[in-house]
Amino acid sequence: MNKTFTAEQNLQQQYRGFINTPQLWFGQYESLTQFELPELQTDSYAGEPIQDNLFLGKRSERFLENLLQQCSRYEVVASNLQIKDGKNTIGEIDFIVKDIKTNTLIHLEQVCKFYLYDSAFNTEPEQWIGPNRKDSFRQKLDKLKAHQLPLIHQPETQQALKAYNINAADCVQQVCFMAHCFVPFSLNNKTRFTINSKSVSGSYMSLKTFKDFYSEAYAFAIPKKTDWCVSPKYHKEWLSKAEAILTIETHLKENRAPLIWVKHKDTFSRVFVVWWPNA
Repeated sequence: MNKTFTAEQNLQQQYRGFINTPQLWFGQYESLTQFELPELQTDSYAGEPIQDNLFLGKRSERFLENLLQQCSRYEVVASNLQIKDGKNTIGEIDFIVKDIKTNTLIHLEQVCKFYLYDSAFNTEPEQWIGPNRKDSFRQKLDKLKAHQLPLIHQPETQQALKAYNINAADCVQQVCFMAHCFVPFSLNNKTRFTINSKSVSGSYMSLKTFKDFYSEAYAFAIPKKTDWCVSPKYHKEWLSKAEAILTIETHLKENRAPLIWVKHKDTFSRVFVVWWPNA
């Protein structure tokens, strides 16, 4: 957290960053239907306090619930519904939402990701990978289709839904899939993707390129992951190039690619510095 802000101010910045995070596509992608976000009523988070150590994915679920509760179109019927087989948790239903406009029940799964484009893979969903190469858009699509969405049809889920007088067969299934995507620093800007172009939020590069490209005229910050969606323009404490490189090197030694906020005069940008070979 930026020490010049209170915890509450930082939380509000995170929420504003969340609501400004683009959805990765509109309509359908493969067999998945993108949720239609409601018109924004306010940019303030008014939900329950969130612990500092709640990671980005769970934090985004809390933010989405707040957004839905502040709108007139949707009613949150259930959220974070733990599905158990005896004492064992077999999964979780993120949301059951009622669309008042269409009188439809929606089983909604929330996703908030950061992806980097690597053309070494064959298909575009495979090419969007996590900053540390541990996950991909392809893997998340497959997990949604094979595990998260089918969970609603399990007997244990149908039993849990009885408390809400809901039949799983009455629910349509949608995802709210939001993402910030980053392309290679050297990529031709004429490259076209199947994803929402507004999801492309910056570039990524090697440490050598970072050292060569940025002069001492630039200032830098390295946010913690829960702040990754925050706009850099809110930040107040900036590092010199030399200071930033020291912290970046520490991350790279641990095979962790840090997100860097870059400031030059009155402009701001986001870049990842990665440890992969040939970046």
